[in-house]
Amino acid sequence: MDFDKIFLRFKKYNYTKICKICDGECLRIFAHTAKCQDCGVLLNFPYVEPREVDFLDKEVSSLKYIEAQELWLDWHVKSGAKNHNNFTAMVNFCDAFIKRESEMEVLD
Repeated sequence: MDFDKIFLRFKKYNYTKICKICDGECLRIFAHTAKCQDCGVLLNFPYVEPREVDFLDKEVSSLKYIEAQELWLDWHVKSGAKNHNNFTAMVNFCDAFIKRESEMEVLD
């Protein structure tokens, strides 16, 4: 599948809220995730629209380059904040069950 077809497919999936795994149409969206009610997969949502792999090898205008940087920086900052908030909420939830006398290993 060529890049244009993949790009349009993900753009359509975000607009119509379709599962990219099974093409199911019943996504339950919460925060930055979606769970497909048809196949049960948990997805990051909305889907990040793919960019061409060779984007940096192409000659593009400064404006297009800056727009791409801002788009991806914004996405990573928001994603990082949500991950941090989610992890903090999980630790706070477990706080009552944690024994302070013992060591605890955390995998994130």
